[in-house]
Amino acid sequence: QADAAKQAEQVRQAELARQQAEAANQAEQVRQAELARQQAEAAKQAEQVRQAELARQQADAAKQAEQVRQAELARQQAEAAKQAEQVRQAELARQQAEDAKKAEEARRQQEAHNRCMLDIIDAIAHNNGVALDLVAADPACSAERGQVDEARSRLKPNTPQIAAVEPPKTNPPAEPPQGSAPPPINAADVQRELQRVGCYSGALDGNWKAASTQTALAEFRKYASISKQFDAPSDDLMQALKGRPSRVCPPTCSVKETLKDGQCVAKTCGDGERLNAVGKCVAVQRRVQQDTRERPQRQQPSAQPKAGNHCFTAYGRTYCE
Repeated sequence: QADAAKQAEQVRQAELARQQAEAANQAEQVRQAELARQQAEAAKQAEQVRQAELARQQADAAKQAEQVRQAELARQQAEAAKQAEQVRQAELARQQAEDAKKAEEARRQQEAHNRCMLDIIDAIAHNNGVALDLVAADPACSAERGQVDEARSRLKPNTPQIAAVEPPKTNPPAEPPQGSAPPPINAADVQRELQRVGCYSGALDGNWKAASTQTALAEFRKYASISKQFDAPSDDLMQALKGRPSRVCPPTCSVKETLKDGQCVAKTCGDGERLNAVGKCVAVQRRVQQDTRERPQRQQPSAQPKAGNHCFTAYGRTYCE
């Protein structure tokens, strides 16, 4: 019985040891599985973090590349705009220079024309054929050859010279005798009448197609409210001119004058303003005078101030806080 009991105890102990070993094995398997799961989870999270960081870096790189591209594009556009502006400014300067050159040439031609016409008028006034020859020989007066030829026809033989041209008469010419045809109307007659009504200030050269004559005629039609066109000197035009006994065109005033009651009067400005070179009233720049009066300065009082007081001297008196 003792042996049987001993064997039974051994069997029980062996079974218990087996069960314990089985339980320990199962616990180790569970621990290993949990450890593997945790490692896999940690690896997964690490991979997610790495992928997110990689995506962020790629986004930053793409953003920087886009900024660089936009900056380069803006630079190229600014450069193109600058070049276009330079081309525009150069073209504008060229056009202005060309316009100035044309204006200078027109001014020179007008001055030459005025000088030639004055010489022609002076030659007619003094009945001087030699002076007309000099005008005809002047290359600058080549455009006035027609006026020279017309002036030759007006010269009178064996007529003494006169000192100056008589002023044009404003009275209407006397009526022709009965049965005779009236003299033909010429451009000089029209210019004389245009001059009388204040629309023409040029020379009485008889040049109908001259710009000064046509401009004066246009001004007369404008201010006389005449719609009819006049292609040549005519009786209708002379009647329209002589039908205006007084000035028709307003006087041409300078930039520093203004038209008042049919006359040019000097412009005036208000207080504190002056008239500039282009006839505009601008404010007078007043120079501010610097105040040079002596300002009071803080000085230490002659007497020793009390402790804690802050004193200063002004206008001969001492003040303490």
